[in-house]
Amino acid sequence: MKIPCYQCGKPLEGMILPVSRREECAHCRVEIHCCRMCLHYRKNRHQWCAEDRAEPPSSQQSANFCDYFALNTAPYGGDQGDADRDALDKLSSLFGD
Repeated sequence: MKIPCYQCGKPLEGMILPVSRREECAHCRVEIHCCRMCLHYRKNRHQWCAEDRAEPPSSQQSANFCDYFALNTAPYGGDQGDADRDALDKLSSLFGD
């Protein structure tokens, strides 16, 4: 399974699982054990995290020691803006706005 980097979208190759806190993307050098690569990350939530027991770190993009970290296999958001716009357009048409 090829897991894309959340920042550049290129596959993270040669990673040893579970992901070490020091793991980086070989292409863009971003840290991997961070909120943005976590399955619980929600960009539109106030606390960014769907795991209520997790203590929010100071940065979503910095490596952290979160015990609830679970590697997201599809974190790259390159086309997420289009999906968000499509959903908003559907809602607008539904309610006549």
